[in-house]
Amino acid sequence: MAVKGAMAKQRVVDIISNAFGENFIGEHDKKFFIWSEENGEKVQVAISLTCPKTPIAAATPPKAKVEVKPKLTELNFEDDFEMEVPKPKKEISADERANIEELIRKLGL
Repeated sequence: MAVKGAMAKQRVVDIISNAFGENFIGEHDKKFFIWSEENGEKVQVAISLTCPKTPIAAATPPKAKVEVKPKLTELNFEDDFEMEVPKPKKEISADERANIEELIRKLGL
């Protein structure tokens, strides 16, 4: 049986690979490695991918759609965007309300 999210993750890996071109090294130990540069020195960056069990909802869409280009020369991680994590609803069901009322009556509260 296929693992849920495997095809989605592979699609993301294909996009990352295409975006980084020759700087995409490959996969090792469930991580994807890319060459980057810092202070004139080549540095490897490892990326791991997971599919969350509970997705988050974005409060606002990203400011700009990212286009995948054959060769990417510069990445911009500075653009701001807001995300809102959905909070679980705290509602008391009719059965729970009936149980509470029965307990209050039985305990004389």
